[in-house]
Amino acid sequence: MFRRVACAAPLALLCCALSAESQTVLTADRVLELAERQNPDVLIARARAAQAEGALLTARLRLPSNPEVDVFLGSRDNSAGGRSIEQEFSFLQRFELGGQRAHRVAAANAGVTGRTFEVGVAALHAQTVALASFYRAAHAGELRRVNEQALGLAEEAVRAAQARYDAGETAVLDVNVARVELARARREQLAAVSRLEGALGELREVLALPAQEPLQIQASLQGVDVPSVEVLLSRLPARPDIHALSADLTQAEADLRLAQSARRPDLFAGVGFRREEGEPVAGARFGLTLPLFQRQTGAIAVASARISESKAALAARRLALEARVRAAHARYAIAVQAAEAITSSAMPLLEENEQLTRESYQAGKIGLLELLVIRREGFAARREALDAQLEATLAAVEVRGVAGAIR
Repeated sequence: MFRRVACAAPLALLCCALSAESQTVLTADRVLELAERQNPDVLIARARAAQAEGALLTARLRLPSNPEVDVFLGSRDNSAGGRSIEQEFSFLQRFELGGQRAHRVAAANAGVTGRTFEVGVAALHAQTVALASFYRAAHAGELRRVNEQALGLAEEAVRAAQARYDAGETAVLDVNVARVELARARREQLAAVSRLEGALGELREVLALPAQEPLQIQASLQGVDVPSVEVLLSRLPARPDIHALSADLTQAEADLRLAQSARRPDLFAGVGFRREEGEPVAGARFGLTLPLFQRQTGAIAVASARISESKAALAARRLALEARVRAAHARYAIAVQAAEAITSSAMPLLEENEQLTRESYQAGKIGLLELLVIRREGFAARREALDAQLEATLAAVEVRGVAGAIR
């Protein structure tokens, strides 16, 4: 028997070690890294940026269109009473004279810039959502631990009430009350487990992690620092969405110049060959497009309206972000004060109250009902403290995300 136990102990330790190694340990920095690297929305934004690169390659082509070959075959009567074959063909290439290529390249470059910054927008949003889910999972884990302690004390109270009832020191009412409290503690513990699983599910979704992969959360609900409002406001111009909107404005202006330049004639030039009275004739051919009917009126109107829209969107986003930063920072400051109010004054007393309550119950100074009420209030205060810490942490994540300074 001793040998079996001696062999089983190292095996159990090995299994625990392997289980710990198979878990994915998530810290705040790791969550930010995974969100930026493999969030689905970020990957889609990167694919769109690659599409914009393709449009830039097309815009950089020196010639806007492929060459054209024109062939004519015919016959005519000749002076000898027979018929002669007439042949003519031309090789033509279109050349733009209004500088359209430069405008197309400028528009395509702005498109690439905008799509690149949209990757940053998607990454910032994914990191903000992932970090909030991460801290909600950490809060749910702490809540589960508190509820497990409450469950343990509820089980202890049932055993104590049953022992007193068996000894004839109390009525069955105390036993029933203790069992009711035990049932409530079990429900709250299971609710905390469910809440943790929900938070982990959200985290797996935003980080694109396998559903079966076990996660270990390493976080502190007081680990997010927030700079002053002035510092946060100074970082707003560096937000990727501001850069993306600026790139959209640049692209719209380039599209307007491109539409305006298309009102100028294009040159057609090339070489031709034909036969006249059996003699070959070769020469150059030239031509111009005449933009009489297609004056690009619609394209110019669309580009002008898009410029106005981009300017309005950029100005509105700047004003909205400033207002959001100030409001989010104010909520953060209030949430921090609320968390400090309960953690600094109430939390230090809970352990002392639990010890005094246990001693008073054992000494018969208070009954079971008083014991359960005091314990219930104590655990309610612990849960409220955790909730307050979570609210302060989420407020910190929000204000940093709005300012574009999530790291």
